[in-house]
Amino acid sequence: MKGNPNGLLFFDEITTCSPVIQVALLSIIQDCQFGEFEIPKTIYRVAAGNYNNITGTHNMSLALMNRFCHIFYDMNIEFFMDGFVSGWQNYERCKINNAQAQIDKVIKYRLAVVNFVKQHPDFMNAFPVDGSVSDPHEFAYPTPRSWEMVVTILSVLDGNEQVYTEELVKGCIGESAGNFFLKFLQDDKGLEMDIPGFIGKEDTFRLPYPDRHDHVSQIMAALVYYLEKDPGKYLELWIQVINVLHNEKNAYGKYASYDGLIMKYLFANMKLLLESRTILPKDVKQFSKRIPCYDLLGMIGT
Repeated sequence: MKGNPNGLLFFDEITTCSPVIQVALLSIIQDCQFGEFEIPKTIYRVAAGNYNNITGTHNMSLALMNRFCHIFYDMNIEFFMDGFVSGWQNYERCKINNAQAQIDKVIKYRLAVVNFVKQHPDFMNAFPVDGSVSDPHEFAYPTPRSWEMVVTILSVLDGNEQVYTEELVKGCIGESAGNFFLKFLQDDKGLEMDIPGFIGKEDTFRLPYPDRHDHVSQIMAALVYYLEKDPGKYLELWIQVINVLHNEKNAYGKYASYDGLIMKYLFANMKLLLESRTILPKDVKQFSKRIPCYDLLGMIGT
């Protein structure tokens, strides 16, 4: 395979694989790696099989389960007739969000997952207690890996019919966690701040809830995400947000209540700006004057 070809790597009857073979599949499914051979990430990995209630199958390992979004097909008579006559043509087309919308949606759903897990910590990493799964619809279970899949799916496909996105979310984190999370999404207001909307009017940025440290942290984390995607576009807003945070007074009327949060991101993002050549090394010292807390954090340019 040369370049980045598009295609599918299809594993049929995956549940007939012995536990030894399933272990070998883990790095292929997750990391696109098979020994020294690297599979292009543009190749999708898809599998089909029957679960362990069918004679001749093996129990799928929990590690392998957690690397898939599980979709169940019920071959009812209507599905069979339509497919058999049409040659199994799929006439439905997904509505794919454009690239910029996907960037916006990723941060929206990342924050939604964070807020959900904060309220329901048991769903952050709900590894099956007894190490086994009896209900096929719970073969998917929440882990940081499967939450990442949920965010990816929703950021790409949230314009589709709800029934499709619901099925895919549950296919990543299971029926129980999926139902809780989907209900949470209906009521979640997220960040309630249009960060890209401040481009061109950066000086209007203010903290809507300065006493909400969790909200302020989410604003900073979201901005850092946008900055990584387009350093030049978000540079001025990043500077403005840092200055606003640094000048915000705490409950005792003193400044610098958010300097710890600034420090958390400042070093890494200055490195990003230098590597992207958004800021040139020779200009760092001059640039540092635009950030009042720069000296305070020991970031004096040389």
